[in-house]
Amino acid sequence: MSSIHRRPLDNAARLALTMLAAELSILTDPHPEQCRPPAELVIWAGQGRVESRVGDRAAAPFADKLVARIEALHSRDGTGLRFRHRDATGRWWHVTTDSAREGVLVRLMQVEPDVHLTARELDVVGLASRGWTNDDIALSLGVSVRTARSHIESVLLKLGVPNRTALAREAMLRDLDSLDAIRCVAETAPASVSVPRHLRTVDRRK
Repeated sequence: MSSIHRRPLDNAARLALTMLAAELSILTDPHPEQCRPPAELVIWAGQGRVESRVGDRAAAPFADKLVARIEALHSRDGTGLRFRHRDATGRWWHVTTDSAREGVLVRLMQVEPDVHLTARELDVVGLASRGWTNDDIALSLGVSVRTARSHIESVLLKLGVPNRTALAREAMLRDLDSLDAIRCVAETAPASVSVPRHLRTVDRRK
């Protein structure tokens, strides 16, 4: 990536472009609420309880403890979560959350693998699209910087995008995020990263 003067952009400029791409992508959301397909499973969580509202609770890819974690992350986010999750059998699920009376509704729909990203690559997409550097990603996920860089190169190739700016937009358009990435942002977001409002999982005013 370079400027119109053919000079390489510095890290601050790259980060600014990534954040701008994420902010702009929300204006072209291809998933309006009224067009959302019906969920296969709907789970309500609140007040220390987890209840099935639609579908067989036994088919859900989350144990009650993890559903409670999703509820907590939703409460800190304030706008609802949208991510993908691979269960123990290899099935992929699209997961969204909505506020409900005295709790949170977790909606799950089984989906086909998205361009065959691995679960770890999805974690990396979620963090890179928020402007995290390779060093930040490596530290948070417990991998080497070289491994983080390799994952970035792999997802750029699989998604057919040229750089992190385009990756941020693609991630927003296709809900390419993971629960681990959301957790990392909530617990260990680098102070140097200015996370766009709609991607935050922590209210920094508290």
